[in-house]
Amino acid sequence: MVQIAIDLSEIDVDYDAENNVIYVSFGKPQEADDSQMLPNGNVVRYKDGEPIGLTVVGVKSLEKG
Repeated sequence: MVQIAIDLSEIDVDYDAENNVIYVSFGKPQEADDSQMLPNGNVVRYKDGEPIGLTVVGVKSLEKG
């Protein structure tokens, strides 16, 4: 498993209710030049080999209940 150290004050989070997706950017949001889909369907976005964000899909299905 890859561990990432991030300054939490530099995280940007955006929720797209229509598509049920959360976009998390580590630092200022920017275009990725690569990405990796995880086994759970979420996506890690990269730029110049460094992780710059995470896309979490199906957020509503993650709710407790």
